[in-house]
Amino acid sequence: MKKSLAGVTIRTVDAADLREMWEVSYGPAADRRWMAYNGPYFNDPIQSWESYRDGWGQSSMDNPMRGVIEVEGQLVGEVTAYWSDGTLQQWLEIGIVIFQQSSWGRGIGVCALQVWLDYLFESFDYLPHIGFTTWSGNPRMQRLGEKLGMKKEGVIRSVRFWQGEYHDSVKYGILREEWSAEKDRLALQDAGDSKPMQQSQKSLLTQVVAVAGVTAGGKSTLIAALKEGHPEAIVLSFDDYDIDQLPDAPPLGTPLREAVSRYDVSALKQDLEQALALKPALILLDFPFGRKHPALKELISLSVYVKTPLDIALARMILRDQPQDDGGAIRSQLTNYLEFSRSLFKAHDDYIAEGADLLLDGERTLAEKVAAVEAFLQL
Repeated sequence: MKKSLAGVTIRTVDAADLREMWEVSYGPAADRRWMAYNGPYFNDPIQSWESYRDGWGQSSMDNPMRGVIEVEGQLVGEVTAYWSDGTLQQWLEIGIVIFQQSSWGRGIGVCALQVWLDYLFESFDYLPHIGFTTWSGNPRMQRLGEKLGMKKEGVIRSVRFWQGEYHDSVKYGILREEWSAEKDRLALQDAGDSKPMQQSQKSLLTQVVAVAGVTAGGKSTLIAALKEGHPEAIVLSFDDYDIDQLPDAPPLGTPLREAVSRYDVSALKQDLEQALALKPALILLDFPFGRKHPALKELISLSVYVKTPLDIALARMILRDQPQDDGGAIRSQLTNYLEFSRSLFKAHDDYIAEGADLLLDGERTLAEKVAAVEAFLQL
């Protein structure tokens, strides 16, 4: 078995794969963070090469219910299937693991499970249903199911005990006729679609996350925190290009709905396209217009808007711009805010936010905002 979609290949496991599979999953150089999401409440041990080879590895070879995931020839994970009802073989469940954190958030799981579901529905042509079981501590897996059009079919509350807390067990599934329709929807998704998935299929699995918000709303702080968690990510910022200082930039006071498309972002777009050519897992874009600018909207996978109450943004702006507590400068800034800036900020909140995939409450903690973005990013 060997099937591919958008640069992601699922194929049968052979003997030559076993050492590499162990090295990326359990070996000394493996980051092993995947174990914190893959049923950690079972307390599965870190396997030695010998135990892996003679156990899971041996049972995986030439097994039609297991496959390796490759991206451009590199082994990054595995897919599995098993009978929930044992020898009756009427209830099939699937699983997926992408081993290295650097491969997360790139759409690999979305493509891999499309291929895997297709293969399994073809192989077991009598089955009306395929599903998977995850837990509330794995939002990425839940998001993956939703991306594929699977239904949340059951929640068993507070049955998974991990790190001193109880979590829910969560079940997703899809019927054969639903998957047939869902495949058509995924295939027809156009480049202008507002869902993050189309980017993973268009430009081999790089996620471009654009963060917008009013000045001092917290977008740059959020990007810095996301970068800290993903050090390999490339960061591009609108402010580094002096775009609003270009001669053809719309004058202040131009209605925002007219002004956005008049900003010349060609230099930023060129750098973004060059960054995409490097195929990193993640690009973080500090961009005030989100998907509203036509030049960049098709390159954005996930549009985030940080909606911070304007009084908080104003206070932060004063603290940022007037660190020496200059009373006259502060009064001038407040006057300008009341007479001019506030209406611009409000228009920005109303117009740019309406095109966002993810709307974040600016009053939430930074950790909560980071977690929300992480949960929204697909596998």
